[in-house]
Amino acid sequence: MRNIARWIPILLAIIAFGCNRDMEKEYKQAKEVAESFSTYFFNMNFDQASVYCTPESYPWIRFKASNITSKDLEIYNREQRYAEVKLENLTFSNDSTAVAICNLSDVLLTDSLERQATIAQEKSFIIPLVKRNDKWLIKMEGPLQSAE
Repeated sequence: MRNIARWIPILLAIIAFGCNRDMEKEYKQAKEVAESFSTYFFNMNFDQASVYCTPESYPWIRFKASNITSKDLEIYNREQRYAEVKLENLTFSNDSTAVAICNLSDVLLTDSLERQATIAQEKSFIIPLVKRNDKWLIKMEGPLQSAE
């Protein structure tokens, strides 16, 4: 019995180490997907952004793309700045869903067809993720929401 008691702390340490490595891997993968998607999406490269999405997200990407006006593009091209993305927070709800908060600088805001687009120096957005077939993907169920 004493022999077993000696091994329990060692076994627990091994299990904890293994779980920690898996979580680091999951975090890294989800972070990369959230940042890559956000970089493409907020720089209006919607085809590349869709690579990081679930199929049910495609209509929302098309919706966003279809609401970009020629005036929006004029502002975007005039500024000659690209949106830069920094992951602010990544929270796992369970082993297959997560939410990223991405902070963007120099992002084009196209809130409405009625208002002219503006460039925001800083804005945060909520990016929902889901894990499918061992791969993290963005799952849009509507337009992306501001985290502010």
